[in-house]
Amino acid sequence: MADEIVFAVLTISDTCSQDAGQDSSGPRLVKLICDAFQNVHIITAILPDEREQISDKLRELIAQKSPSVSAIITTGGTGFAPRDVTPEATKILLDKECPQLAQYIAQASLQKTHFAALTRGVCGIAGSTLILNFPGSEKAVSECFEVVRELFPHALQLIGNELPLVRRVHAELQGSNDIAPTSGHICPHKTGKGDDSDRNSPFPMIPIVQALEIIFQTVQQQRAVAQLLNDFLSPVNIPPFRASIKDGYAMKSTGFSGTKKVLGYIAAGDEVCFYIPFLGVLRF
Repeated sequence: MADEIVFAVLTISDTCSQDAGQDSSGPRLVKLICDAFQNVHIITAILPDEREQISDKLRELIAQKSPSVSAIITTGGTGFAPRDVTPEATKILLDKECPQLAQYIAQASLQKTHFAALTRGVCGIAGSTLILNFPGSEKAVSECFEVVRELFPHALQLIGNELPLVRRVHAELQGSNDIAPTSGHICPHKTGKGDDSDRNSPFPMIPIVQALEIIFQTVQQQRAVAQLLNDFLSPVNIPPFRASIKDGYAMKSTGFSGTKKVLGYIAAGDEVCFYIPFLGVLRF
């Protein structure tokens, strides 16, 4: 994939086309893209709810070659109002519709509000450009982008016919990735599974006063103090393996650079036995 990825953000609104200061969804979408990906170039435009103007602008962006536009996201004009014509202006240009992607966005939106049933956005591919219709509200734009953010890298690789990256991702999804470490390390001590329970104590929380009482009842204070005054050495190295003094993070080499989501953590010697998405990282 090219070093620079070109996105286009189109705000479709009669009101915003007359006063750009009224547009909050477009700038919000630009910020979301910049936060998610590095090395991006974003083209922006504001258009009225006119089918021909929307189609002409989409056609212009699809045909652009220097640089070519990888993805176009529209915001607005997807509702039931008479002048909401963004889906119609988009459909006539599509070579392939992506109904499952549109359904995925709709299902996620319906979990937020039942009013999401009143949007008609479509998704599809025109030439080598992915086109997505988002609703017009700033809140809806944020929610919809979050749904598809993780899918962008692989979707653009597929559209761009970047076969080595595509095959690698498919192999990882099928659990047949032939990339393996040349040597391994298994710690002599028991390690956890990397889930939240590994850092949660199995013992109940008790007041400090009660804890001190238990300590003083168990420990012979005078004898303990005398022993602490003597120098002593541990018979083994602690920890019993080479370890970093700081947490580290690992991500997929096939993913985009940019803001990442920490999915969890694993201890030294643990095996990663689940799929790591493009925008996810693990803490070590």
